[in-house]
Formats: sequence, C-alpha cells, structure tokens
Amino acid sequence: MNNMFKTVISILIMMVLWNESSVVEGKDRISTEQPISVEKAYELMGYTDFDNALKQYNKKGLILPSDVPFKVEYQYAKVDSESSSINFEYLGENFSRNHLSIKVSPKSNPDYKNNLLMISGEKAWMIEATRPEFPTIISFKKNDGYYTVMLHMGIKPLERAALIQIAEELIHENG
Repeated sequence: MNNMFKTVISILIMMVLWNESSVVEGKDRISTEQPISVEKAYELMGYTDFDNALKQYNKKGLILPSDVPFKVEYQYAKVDSESSSINFEYLGENFSRNHLSIKVSPKSNPDYKNNLLMISGEKAWMIEATRPEFPTIISFKKNDGYYTVMLHMGIKPLERAALIQIAEELIHENG
C-alpha cells in the first residue's frame, strides 16, 4: 500500500473519530454501541505514549517540534514495524480543528514531487487542502528519514504558515 493511500485512510479514520461516531459492536476492534474515549480509541488502534513508542522504534536522531500551534490535550505515538515508521499525534481539546500528525519513515512516497522551496533552501512536497475540513500536509527528507507532517486547524492561511514553521524547525534541528 503506498503512503498516499495510507495517509488518506488515516485522515478518514480521524474524521470518524472527530465526529464521535459510533458503530455496531462486533464489526471491528474499535466498535462499540456507546461512544468511546479518545484514550481508548487510540489504545485500540495500537497507539501508546511517546516514550514507549520511541523505545520500540529504537532509532536515533528523531526530531519533534518544540512548539505546537495549539494547546495539546492528548499525545500518542505508534510504531509500524511493517513499514519501519513511527507516527506521532498531537490533539487539542477540539481535535477536529487542532490536530498535528508527524510520520517518520525510511521511505518516501514515490508520488511526492518537490513543489515547495523552504526558506532554508530545502526542497519539500506540500498538499494545501482548500476545504477547511481537510489538513495541510508537507513532506521532506531529514537525515535518513522522510517526515510527513499534517496539520489541521481549519483556518487555511494560518495552518499553512504554522506548518511551514514546524517543518523549518524540524529541518534545522540537530538530531
């Protein structure tokens, strides 16, 4: 499965969780008749805290942002051993409008084309969603990994500027 398909599927899953939808018990492992907590939903999807995920991932030089453009209420991380990647999720209280996701992988999606020159001079790939319900995404190479950073705030000009600022910080941080 290519990375773009996985990204789209992840966004769809997050949209279901954001809308606090529930489904009939027995269909899948996060199905309930009652809405479940954010913590339980992420636990059932295999997420844990940042420290545990970093121990599992066991790779040096990962960089995370020092500043997130909203108040973070929840933080989760998940290692995907199949793709040798790690995902970090930052969620605000209203995470349908405050969600930052960072994926670090040894491979880049072959569909990614460098279409953005960062202030630093680094090349990056960016998707700017025009609809407020979809995130803005940027991807770039750092050391031996590819970072894909997704930010959803619902205010596109602010979202784009904040995402570029996060990417610039990650590119320049020594890891």
